[in-house]
Amino acid sequence: MYCHGEHKNSKIILPTIQNTMKFFYELFFYKFYKISEAAPSKWMSEWKALFCISLIFIFCMYLVAIYYSILSRELMFEKLDTTKIILICSFVVIINFIYFFVFKPWNLIIIQFDKFEKKKKRNLNYFFFTFLLFLFIFLIFGFYLMSINPIESMP
Repeated sequence: MYCHGEHKNSKIILPTIQNTMKFFYELFFYKFYKISEAAPSKWMSEWKALFCISLIFIFCMYLVAIYYSILSRELMFEKLDTTKIILICSFVVIINFIYFFVFKPWNLIIIQFDKFEKKKKRNLNYFFFTFLLFLFIFLIFGFYLMSINPIESMP
């Protein structure tokens, strides 16, 4: 018998979703690492990848705040000052550092993804660039929605 609120497949579904999210998180690190390795300066590519993935994560949080503001008609970041925003961004970078440099060393992620066959890498490239494209489209569309129907600050 299952406890109240527990689904019979919940033990199967949750790890699968968690592993999928972790896989795509590591995929983004891998892609940013490979992009920085292809640049003329290969110096500290793992740090550049860490910075880029932190920036994308912060960017996604910003998108959530924009669409929350549009849907709820109140500004989400109205009460945040510069210090709080810097603390949030620093927290994201520290969490990413702990994950990619302590819990799962970044070089193991690179080795894991380098073993993929060419066709799978190409499909993952399509996903990666499509995700980034949609991220920018949603940002532009969010700014457009805010411009045609501005949200007034609360007194």
